[in-house]
Amino acid sequence: MLKFSTKMAFENAGSEFDYVLVLWNPSKEVEDWAKEGFMKNDFHIIYYKTDPNLRFIENLRNCFNLGFDEGFKLNEYTCGINTDMAFGKFWLSHLVRYADPNSIINCRQIEPSYSPCHESPHDFGPTTEGEFELEDWYIFCSSIWQDRLLHESEWGRRADATPHLIHKNLWEKVGHWEIQSDRFGRPSSDVEWFNKAKSMGFRNMKSLGSVVYHAGGLETRRRREK
Repeated sequence: MLKFSTKMAFENAGSEFDYVLVLWNPSKEVEDWAKEGFMKNDFHIIYYKTDPNLRFIENLRNCFNLGFDEGFKLNEYTCGINTDMAFGKFWLSHLVRYADPNSIINCRQIEPSYSPCHESPHDFGPTTEGEFELEDWYIFCSSIWQDRLLHESEWGRRADATPHLIHKNLWEKVGHWEIQSDRFGRPSSDVEWFNKAKSMGFRNMKSLGSVVYHAGGLETRRRREK
């Protein structure tokens, strides 16, 4: 998935960018591939070591925080992506064009299962070479693409999505994604970081021209079916 997602991210970005790759317990094949990209100056590689006192989702959020921290060492704006994503044409340029220090610029995220933050689900398969329904994906992207930026209130639901482009000052003021949120040590909800940002006066926006697919929900459902 990582190779496929990375390839699509580069091919369809529409803007130049620095790529920070956070490696967490990579296989030898993935690590060798990443080092090859590093030698070509395509990647910046950092390693994350598992914290045995944390659960999977908590370690994953640590990886996310680490990626943002490293990204802001290179640029004023940063966004994070996952390894199980596919990207529409000009996904990054339609985040960058609306970049604003006081706003979170979210993509239009598509998932195979229902989410209150996203629109109707669409299933394009696993994000791997030969399995992902690439032609259908591009047709779908063309059918919904709009060159528009909406405030969350205009979008009509939560605008939270990944990737979301933010400025360094916003990150410094809002802080890291919380790893644990209550006295029982349970993981915080994905929406809590966005809630905190909004409570501080930052705007949560949706770029309808940045269309991105996240297969995570699909993988979870298939595991349950097995």
